[in-house]
Amino acid sequence: MTYILYLEPSKTSKFYKSIQNYFDQTLKLYGPNEAHQYPPHCSMTGFFILKDDIQRKLNQIIELIDHFLESHKHEISNGSIQLKDIICSPASLLISLQVCQPLHQLVQLISHLDSNIRPKRIDHISLAYCSNSFVECQQKLNNNDRMQSMLDMARELIEFDEVNDGNCGSWDIVFYENLKRSQKLNEQHIFQAIKRWRM
Repeated sequence: MTYILYLEPSKTSKFYKSIQNYFDQTLKLYGPNEAHQYPPHCSMTGFFILKDDIQRKLNQIIELIDHFLESHKHEISNGSIQLKDIICSPASLLISLQVCQPLHQLVQLISHLDSNIRPKRIDHISLAYCSNSFVECQQKLNNNDRMQSMLDMARELIEFDEVNDGNCGSWDIVFYENLKRSQKLNEQHIFQAIKRWRM
C-alpha cells in the first residue's frame, strides 16, 4: 500500500470550500489538470510505500505525530501557517505558504522511521499544474492568457480571510492511505484517512 501525509485546510473551512469551488469551476471552463485529482492540500511527504513491519511503522508514525503535536502545542498555534500569495509560473498555479519550523521538524522525524519516506517543502497548495506525463494538459497551461484567467478566477473565488486572521484551527494534518492512483486527469485519486489531527 501507498501512504502520504498532508497538511489540509479543514474541510469545514470557507478556505477549503472555496478552493474546491475553484477546482470545480476551472474543471468546467478549462478542462482537467493534475490538481483536480486531489483534495486541496499541502504535501508534507511524498507518496511512500512501507515494505516491512507495516503495522508497526504505521503505529510509530501515528504515535510520533500524537506526541509531537502534544509537546509542541504552544509553538504550533495561531499564525503557524501563513498564506503568502498566489503564484503563477509556467504550467502551474499555486498558493504560496509559510509554515512554522516545528512542522518541518515533524516531517524530518517521520522520515527517519523509514528510508522510503521523503520530506516535502511544505510551502504551497497547488491550484493547477501538469507534469511531463500529460503533454496536452501542459501545453494548455503554458498558454499565458489561460493562466492569467485562472489566476484572476483564483483571486476572485478563494476566501483567504479566515486563514489570514491567523485561525490555525482551520488546518488539519492528515495521514492517508492511497487506495487508488488515477491515470486519468478527470478522475480523482482515492484516499482513506488513517488519522486526522486538528491543529
